[in-house]
Amino acid sequence: MLRVKLAVNILLIKELCSCHFSPNSKVECLQKTDLEEFYALADLSDFEKLREELGYWQFFYNWKRPHGALKGKTPFQMDSELSDKTPITEK
Repeated sequence: MLRVKLAVNILLIKELCSCHFSPNSKVECLQKTDLEEFYALADLSDFEKLREELGYWQFFYNWKRPHGALKGKTPFQMDSELSDKTPITEK
């Protein structure tokens, strides 16, 4: 019975977060978020306006929008926290 419950829970999780179970999960999640939170609301008829709005979206996504995978932090916040622990060059 426990196996059945675990299998059902895994299937439900996959249904809710299907992009987390593939080799390209990060890319797929980003594309899903872009589609649901940006392109679904964007005006696609004006290319120049779309380019400008996409720049604002990318800024918002990386600097302002909390990410569940980062425990509610933004990518910028996570990068700032980890930059001291992960040096780019040798000292």
